[in-house]
Amino acid sequence: PEAVYLKADGLDENKNTSVNLINSPSGMTAEFTSHLGYNESLQLRETLSKQNQDDYFKNIEKSFLNESKLENNAIDSLKALDKPVVIHYNFKLNTGEENLIYFNPMLNEGIKQNPFKAGQRLYPVEMPYCKDEIYNLRMEIPKGYKIEEAPKSGTVALNNNQGKFEYQITQSSDHIEIRCRLKINQTTFATEDYTTLRNFYTDIVRMENQEIVFKKIL
Repeated sequence: PEAVYLKADGLDENKNTSVNLINSPSGMTAEFTSHLGYNESLQLRETLSKQNQDDYFKNIEKSFLNESKLENNAIDSLKALDKPVVIHYNFKLNTGEENLIYFNPMLNEGIKQNPFKAGQRLYPVEMPYCKDEIYNLRMEIPKGYKIEEAPKSGTVALNNNQGKFEYQITQSSDHIEIRCRLKINQTTFATEDYTTLRNFYTDIVRMENQEIVFKKIL
């Protein structure tokens, strides 16, 4: 048989995550669903070959900045190797009785640190695949609170058509919605493009780490 050569630029990794938070008698409850790409599905399968699912979900629970409890955890297509994995869980968000609530709408999905830490680089950057990641959150405003401060929308382009990041927020009197999309269209970046790439991710980290501030209505 002949060898098949796959170029990284021809490999697309698609991920789609949705979160819906609503008010309930016991506080804020949420549904989380994430359709992983094939490469992230492979990584998760490798992780769960060494770690049980209970511990995996406990680590997710611990990663939330706001105290929360995960329920109805499930992972679809974990053993169907030809299909991407889908992660589901519900969680309760403890808003407490504080005067101010600080909430990161990205939960544990945002990029917390810039992967490109060095100030300079002598070699090109090579990524394993292109990516298109979408994150949608819809959240009712917690009962008894109002939005005191909201994240700012923004769009950042990477050079001409190498990539793009969009952070869009809409809000009304009773809910707030956020949509993020990170699209990387090529996998190899020349040394002279390193600073631009690093600054691109700096902007992503800054925008994805914005918080919503809810203030108690007196």
